[in-house]
Amino acid sequence: AVRARDWSEVWHAGKRWARVGVVLGLIALAVIWFPANRGLLLNIAGSTTDEPTADEPVADGVATSEVHSDIEAFQSPPYRLPAPTADGVVLLEDAGPWKPSDVEANGALVIRGAPGVVPVIVIETEPLRLAADVVRLENVVIRRSNESVEAGAAAPLIEVATRELHVEHCVLMDRGTLQPLQPLVHWAGGGTSSAPVNLKCADSFLVSQGAPFQIEDAVQMVDIQQTLRLGEGALLEVAGTTGAI
Repeated sequence: AVRARDWSEVWHAGKRWARVGVVLGLIALAVIWFPANRGLLLNIAGSTTDEPTADEPVADGVATSEVHSDIEAFQSPPYRLPAPTADGVVLLEDAGPWKPSDVEANGALVIRGAPGVVPVIVIETEPLRLAADVVRLENVVIRRSNESVEAGAAAPLIEVATRELHVEHCVLMDRGTLQPLQPLVHWAGGGTSSAPVNLKCADSFLVSQGAPFQIEDAVQMVDIQQTLRLGEGALLEVAGTTGAI
């Protein structure tokens, strides 16, 4: 029984490292294809093999002792996302890791990594929920934790309610393969607006077996440029349609 258990542990460890090897190889290709995002991709490569602890941020950035004043009350990562400014900006000045939360704003909402820092938001069981007329994700990594990958995802990485979603210079990663597959972004629609929604994704890296974008509303415009998708299936699923992109 002990020997069977040992072989089982070796088997599962081998499968995990095989997946990690594939992801790292594809990230290496992405570094070549997207040289402007080299720092972003190398940071996510580093966070693929090691799960964050209370003393170790998942990416290089500002030292823990230099954490922005908005999060000084939290002595160790993962940090809670700060509230948006009056302009609807959540500026992340530390690599983190950060915990997801529910963030709302009137008008535009921007989740942005500060210059020279690649913040990592790690999803456990609850997604990052965002609601505003316009939602922008800029220079951030959002990925599922290793534990939740092994356990199977019960929710998407991100849930949004907005008329416009912009994803720029981001890495969205879910390496889970257990059913049911979850989208990276579940888009509940335009919130209080009845107008069709618009999606723009540029200079980003999407890793998932489920569709990266799942939209529960009519779509007016989709603009995806310089974005690498790794995974099977559709890039975009829209409710009420028979096809997918």
